Amino acid sequence: MKKIVYVFLLVFLSFVIINVKAATCTDEERAKQVEIAKNIKITYQHLGGVDFDLVITNLSKNMHLIDDVKSNFIYGTGETLTLHHYYAGVYTFRVFPDTGVCKNQRVYDLMIQIPRYNSYADTNYCKENPDFKYCDPWYKGYISLDAFSKGITEYEKEKEEKNKEELDKSFKTGLKDFYEDNKMYILGGGIALTLVIAGIAIYIMRDRRDIKI
Repeated sequence: MKKIVYVFLLVFLSFVIINVKAATCTDEERAKQVEIAKNIKITYQHLGGVDFDLVITNLSKNMHLIDDVKSNFIYGTGETLTLHHYYAGVYTFRVFPDTGVCKNQRVYDLMIQIPRYNSYADTNYCKENPDFKYCDPWYKGYISLDAFSKGITEYEKEKEEKNKEELDKSFKTGLKDFYEDNKMYILGGGIALTLVIAGIAIYIMRDRRDIKI
């Protein structure tokens, strides 16, 4: 009787071990799942202000994602998925297969960083002066109201100086162009004026001589 029990236990344990091995997520199978997960793409779309959408493509029907920040479960449909109302920050999405020996095991992580939107870009001043550095919608760094105001003052001074330089340059260029276009007339007029002055001078000198005589 003991032998029968022993044999039965041995067969049972062997069956359990075989099943455990068969159900193990091997390195080879995990590597396959990782390659599939690498095809998943997550991009952001700016909707205006600080609001963004996340767009997920290539998420297999046999996989799902978990958003570490919002704890959302996103199941693959084989089609493009859109997640609404995301804001500036870094988001990590964990990837899990839904089938096979690696089912519900974390095989890959996807990360996306949404940049901070510069709300000053929506002001009237920035709409009229998009080249001002603090008007860049994706300016990196915090801008206080005081820094923004001081920046405007400096930017307006720079614009004024630049305008003066451009006016001076334009005036000099205009003079040069005028001279080049009318060089013959100017030189001819200069020669004529010189001759007239010379003639007057000679006339005056002769007249003085006649008076002395």
